Amino acid sequence: MLQSVLEEAGQHRRLITAWLMTAAIAFTWAGCSQAPHDSNYPDYNSEHMALHTDGGMPNSASHHSNQASNTNQTSYNNNQQAVAGAYAVADTDPARLSGTTWEWIHLSKGNENVSVVDPQNYTISFDGDGYVHVRSDCNKAAGPGRISEGSISINLMRMTDNPCASSSLSERYTSSLTRVSGWRVAGDQLMLEIPGESSLLRFRRAG
Repeated sequence: MLQSVLEEAGQHRRLITAWLMTAAIAFTWAGCSQAPHDSNYPDYNSEHMALHTDGGMPNSASHHSNQASNTNQTSYNNNQQAVAGAYAVADTDPARLSGTTWEWIHLSKGNENVSVVDPQNYTISFDGDGYVHVRSDCNKAAGPGRISEGSISINLMRMTDNPCASSSLSERYTSSLTRVSGWRVAGDQLMLEIPGESSLLRFRRAG
């Protein structure tokens, strides 16, 4: 009799133990599959998509800045290619500038394009003795110009200071001339370049 009771109690303990283990496994599985999302730790898929969307760059502001810079450079290069395509041969012999006068007709800077309304009011002359003479709307300027093959630097030392109309490009013109570092002649056009700013000033031969 006693042995029968003990055997029955043992069976009950085994059933209870099995039930508790099953319940523990089910609870653990439910907790893993329904764990709350912590906003401080984004999931792998979100992070993975963000990296591919931003080109693998963690700083999206830097990425957009580089995009803008690349766009400006592309526009500048396209403008140069269009000019070069119009004339098969570009000349950078300094003798080509000696004794010539040119009228400013266009400025491109990145995506910006400015057509000069009165080119005859914005001129540049090379006297052949290393001096440059400039008309800048209602002002005049002059100074030494150092010119070699494809390279140029202009230092405007003498300049009038007359107030021009609000629409005048006088200040922008003279300021740009002092920053140019490259040049070439193609057909009847002169190109002065500011490569560091992706800027190109185009001139036509005067007269």
